[in-house]
Amino acid sequence: MLHSPGRTIILWSLIGFASTTIAAGSILSIWRWVQPCAVGEKRFWANCYRDLQAQPLKIGVSATTPIENYQALATYLQDRLGVRVIVDRNTPFPEIRDRLDRKDWDIAFTGSPVLSIAAEDNNYTGVAVMYPDQPLYYRAALYVRANSTIKSIADIQPNTTIALGSSASAPTFLIPIYALYGKTLKIGRGYHPREAINLVKTGKIDIGAGRYTTIKDNPALRVIYISKPIPGVGVYLSPRLLNLDRELIRIAMLDANSEIKAKAQYTAGRIPNYSELRKIVARAEEVSACLNSTQNYFNWQVPVKLFCQERSLIGSVIRGQVQEYRISTPGNIELRILAEDNRNYIVSTSTEVLAQTSIQTQDLVDRTLQITAGSPRKIGDNLWTIDIKRPQQVTLSKR
Repeated sequence: MLHSPGRTIILWSLIGFASTTIAAGSILSIWRWVQPCAVGEKRFWANCYRDLQAQPLKIGVSATTPIENYQALATYLQDRLGVRVIVDRNTPFPEIRDRLDRKDWDIAFTGSPVLSIAAEDNNYTGVAVMYPDQPLYYRAALYVRANSTIKSIADIQPNTTIALGSSASAPTFLIPIYALYGKTLKIGRGYHPREAINLVKTGKIDIGAGRYTTIKDNPALRVIYISKPIPGVGVYLSPRLLNLDRELIRIAMLDANSEIKAKAQYTAGRIPNYSELRKIVARAEEVSACLNSTQNYFNWQVPVKLFCQERSLIGSVIRGQVQEYRISTPGNIELRILAEDNRNYIVSTSTEVLAQTSIQTQDLVDRTLQITAGSPRKIGDNLWTIDIKRPQQVTLSKR
């Protein structure tokens, strides 16, 4: 914890808990208790957490962000919490997801709703919202020169060119990939929004992508597509922090004066709902992965087909989470599964087959299954059905 009072009480509580655990004969719990924590971590009950007395509290921001914007916050938190605080701004924007996956940052200023989703997927806790001077929701747009012959997405041809941004950006990459699904055109990636605007204005490329508000009043540009609302950005605290430490940090951040919060671009607020954006991101990332796997990189050299070729699923292994189940007819059961590749499956089997496995019906929802597909049949957009005839075809996944 951030302060030392009460350590004796906590120690006796731990001893009492350990005694109870041993008395109950839980070998697994005893094993977890005796395993040492990593350097720079501390134990609380059966888990290891960041020891902020042994290593600094790390504020994570994009490498493009001026460090002075967060230095005042770091100094304030250091004085308030009594621990060392540093600002890590050496991370290029596309690599922030890796930082979040590794839980390198204690306080994550994600800078993008896509990376806010990544933080939530890694069990970070949202405590504030970024960019208080901007609307909580905004829209992305595709635009062309005012005199362009391209009037809408329908006019895009294989020789049409577009400049996209970073692969972690919703308005300049993922939303355009989603909106242009099924089209074929020449694509460049990694362009700053201002750079894309200049390329379109000078006629060097046909289409640019960015926030609608940045180009809607520009007389030299014309919008050909506007997205649905995109949620804003959250500020998150790491799951590697002890709950009490996390709460003390949250309170301290929200108690900071308005000048510190304005400089660090955050304020109190409810974290947006990213459920719809998750679907868009999943489809766009699936298409991007398909293009990379076929060596069609975003380099403007050749037309790129923005869709995935249907892959053969016969005999493949499918892993996915059970969303719901129902008794379709007496003796038969249907499971709705969302697979790791974001495909949806209706898995049909009999209660007799299921009874021959170790899977209990009442425990199915939210469990991850591994299924050896016989011959999946496509019955709708991103929807397949699978018939399970043998118990060996379905097991609880250990992954």
